[in-house]
Amino acid sequence: MKFRARTTEIARIHTLTKIIGVIHKMNKTAILRLNADKMHLIVKNGASSVWTDLDPSNFFDEYNMEGLTEEFNEIYLELNPENVFKALKSAQTAKWLKLKLTKKQCPCLTFEIELPSVMLTGRLVTHDIPVTVIPRRLWEEFEEPEMISFDVSIAMPPLKSLKNVVDRMRNISSYLIVSANRDGNFKLGVESDMVSVTTHFADLQVLNEELANENNNNNNPQVRADIKHFAHILNGYQINPNRVVCNILNDKMLQIFILHDQVTFQFYIPAVTT
Repeated sequence: MKFRARTTEIARIHTLTKIIGVIHKMNKTAILRLNADKMHLIVKNGASSVWTDLDPSNFFDEYNMEGLTEEFNEIYLELNPENVFKALKSAQTAKWLKLKLTKKQCPCLTFEIELPSVMLTGRLVTHDIPVTVIPRRLWEEFEEPEMISFDVSIAMPPLKSLKNVVDRMRNISSYLIVSANRDGNFKLGVESDMVSVTTHFADLQVLNEELANENNNNNNPQVRADIKHFAHILNGYQINPNRVVCNILNDKMLQIFILHDQVTFQFYIPAVTT
């Protein structure tokens, strides 16, 4: 298996850093899935998960890979996303950035970074990030999730605004009640023995009504979710998304899409039963 990618555009490095910044604290491990024309970052945190879809041509001038075999032309690597984030943060002023799969004392995803220098030649910085190569028999565990059935699909308010609200709510409860309806209303609420707080957002765009469950008798479907997992999603404001969509399956699941020209995130948060 071989992998090599290179970019000389600082704006691409900045965008890639922001993308990793959205998910790097979700879990200590992530899966980097590489194929000929796509890159995916997959994070699982208990029953919650995120699937990230990137087009390498948006980030690299050169992108070459050879997978396990000609038939199974993919590479699956387990790594620590925090280490990737730190490597990219060190490249914010780089002349170029090169990624490659290497064999040191163990398999590594190596970041080679040329930084500006007062000398005639640049300063080369190398980060060797240990990885575990996922065997073929386990690949099916990291397939793209299916679209859930949902009771309502709604365009969410700006993530930065939601983050300010949820950061305060985290002081009240470990669980967040997320609800919406087909009138364009979206609510976030928390409850404790002492207080109940709800924030309302109105006049939002309702989406995909033709795909919603027809037999839904609940006018305000909701999900009681882990507030920490929901808060991770709100870090998506860093990439300045074009749109954020929330699908709610009553008392079952939240599916949230963060859509950007260069990346798509799919987050799945299951309901927490009382």
